[in-house]
Amino acid sequence: VIEGDARPILERLLAPASVTAYHLLFPDPWWKRRHHKRRLFHPETLAFLHRTLVDGGELFARTDVPAYADLMEETVARQGGFRLAGTSLFDPALAALPRSHREKKCQELGIPVFRFRFVKEPPR
Repeated sequence: VIEGDARPILERLLAPASVTAYHLLFPDPWWKRRHHKRRLFHPETLAFLHRTLVDGGELFARTDVPAYADLMEETVARQGGFRLAGTSLFDPALAALPRSHREKKCQELGIPVFRFRFVKEPPR
């Protein structure tokens, strides 16, 4: 068990094009500006995820914070290399995933959950 940022460790362990999917479920939005560098939806982190995903690999994300949902979608679009493939449970890939404890709690409380499925596009 390591307390801290796992990204440097993962960067050493994961080879390029070695991961088929990432699931980022309810990441901390890190509200304070000085902490924005810790967000998972940050250009450096997205570049790492893109580099380690196979072509056609998927990035699944969920949040219950509307402002962070907007930031997720905008950051990935600005980064490039990913195609937004689904945002609702009408997408079979999103519907097939199990619900996390947090998502079940949101459902009980009537809190909307924003879901995304991004697919890595092959280089052109």
